Amino acid sequence: MEAPFAEAEADNPAPLFMEAISIDPSLRSTGIVTRIRGVEYYQTVASGSSTGKWRAVRQILEAVGGEISRLDPEKAVAVIEQYAYGAKGNYLVTQGEIGGAIRYLLWRRGVPFVELAQNTWKAATMGGFFRHVRKTRKREYLAAIRAKHGRMFPSTDVADAWLMLKAAEMIAAGEYGGGGTAAEQIRAMAGRRG
Repeated sequence: MEAPFAEAEADNPAPLFMEAISIDPSLRSTGIVTRIRGVEYYQTVASGSSTGKWRAVRQILEAVGGEISRLDPEKAVAVIEQYAYGAKGNYLVTQGEIGGAIRYLLWRRGVPFVELAQNTWKAATMGGFFRHVRKTRKREYLAAIRAKHGRMFPSTDVADAWLMLKAAEMIAAGEYGGGGTAAEQIRAMAGRRG
């Protein structure tokens, strides 16, 4: 677990969800943002290509499970990236395995979750910059996030997890009109804020 990041009170209003976890799952590098009583904790679970698949999956699930156990299930909400249905082959299978296991951990702990499509959370939080994201280097992407949101992140995976949580809060507050059926789930979860 990386050091906590406390919100700058003057520039950032209190978060809508005080108890939350947001997960950007990937076999190579999973980004996790956990918010407990309004304090954010960032974690990157980097497996690398030398780690065997199942060892990497175990590392991810242990980290996510540990963070979920820190949350109050009566107040907590979770945001996870929706499956990339356009992906092919082994990548899709592995993402399905990791994503399914994470969703099971959330369900077992009683933490409601919403799945956000990448197009939704990037459009909500990055606006016009979104169409350039795929062609942008990691350093430029993190600089754009810092310029727009005043935040620095240890990795693009953590940044993506934070942006998903930010998008969910924007949808719940009526600041972004997209989100489709996920928007209904998010508005229902807004009543659980701690």
